[in-house]
Amino acid sequence: MADDPGTQRIRTRWGEIDSNGYTLAEELTITNELAAMNEDGFRFVFRNRFIKANGKVACKISSLVAFFDLASRKIVAPPDNLLKAILSLPRADDYAPLT
Repeated sequence: MADDPGTQRIRTRWGEIDSNGYTLAEELTITNELAAMNEDGFRFVFRNRFIKANGKVACKISSLVAFFDLASRKIVAPPDNLLKAILSLPRADDYAPLT
């Protein structure tokens, strides 16, 4: 899984403490997936899964993303090179087009 371009493995350190005061000192694998996208590429959903070393999913995070042009005050497509990178992400098992 760590050889997948949409996956990275990290080792948290003792000093990394969450807002509840818990230490997160363990190895995690983080997946990055494209879960949805509208047909013009203006909006999409990224999904990250944080997987513990024992294989249990610690959490899933889905983020709705859009690029906003401050000058025109409108949602716009991402730059071509970024759109290409987004499209190269692995598709989630439940990938669906955004409507």
